[in-house]
Amino acid sequence: MEGQGLVRTLPVTIRPESQHGKPDFTLPWDRLADSREPLSAGKYTLKWRPHRGIRQRVVAWLNDAGNPPRQTDDGRGAWGGLGAPARRRGRRRGLGWACNESGPSVICVDKQLDTSGLATKRWVIKARAFGDVGMLLVALAGTPEHVFLGRDGPLMQDRSQAAAGVSLYDASIGRPLDFPFGKPTLILSRWDPATATPDGDAPLFMRKPTGDFGPHEVRTNLIDLAVSGDLLYVSLYRENKVVAFNWKIGEPAQEFPIPRPAGIEIDAAGRLLAATPEGIVRVDPATGQRTVLGAGHVLHP
Repeated sequence: MEGQGLVRTLPVTIRPESQHGKPDFTLPWDRLADSREPLSAGKYTLKWRPHRGIRQRVVAWLNDAGNPPRQTDDGRGAWGGLGAPARRRGRRRGLGWACNESGPSVICVDKQLDTSGLATKRWVIKARAFGDVGMLLVALAGTPEHVFLGRDGPLMQDRSQAAAGVSLYDASIGRPLDFPFGKPTLILSRWDPATATPDGDAPLFMRKPTGDFGPHEVRTNLIDLAVSGDLLYVSLYRENKVVAFNWKIGEPAQEFPIPRPAGIEIDAAGRLLAATPEGIVRVDPATGQRTVLGAGHVLHP
């Protein structure tokens, strides 16, 4: 009524399907104000809109899986967990999801974006579940023919034990394969998860902005993979070594004592490069010659 201002806000009403397309629409009102007091007879003006209006809608939420934009009791709560790997291979990139309960664990995309500025997805891998290794996807390596997927962590059936292993996939379509020695998994290490305790005392969300974060925070033993011909190199952080496995026969071929190795790579000359707290350790597998690069300039690689 004129002079009284807004007297009643009616609830949102969904028009029944039976009234769709009809010119008349009945909007019930009990002649009560918002205060639930009865209103006197008179002329009232109704203002309404035939939709919900413009409002925000969550389409996607992108953030660091290991450090969500909310504080948790221990600073570690997240979707996907920590240490999700990525690996380049020629014109394509493999993007891994560390802990995935459903959907793909690895997505293969082209290196170059398309004309619309979007990534072209080639295939996905939904990692096979094996009870003999941990469930966390921690490392990827690849050749033009194969993708090696490394997993580690406590065993689902017995959390007091942990194991690291690798499974094999077809690089052209992401199809799972058995290794040439006839098994779907190459076991790399069995270890005690009680040894995987964090070094820092403060919660992770407080320490990461200061750089106090690295493999010492990832509660796994396997950190990275690198492949060269028949040899698959694996960095076992908590065992202080890098081991080269002949992945075709499933046996270790060579072992390199290296303190706390993290990321590893094989250079064009066939030498092993390992990121460690000492620096970048370079080892010639043929001669055993060892060189430390950047000593004193690497923190939690």
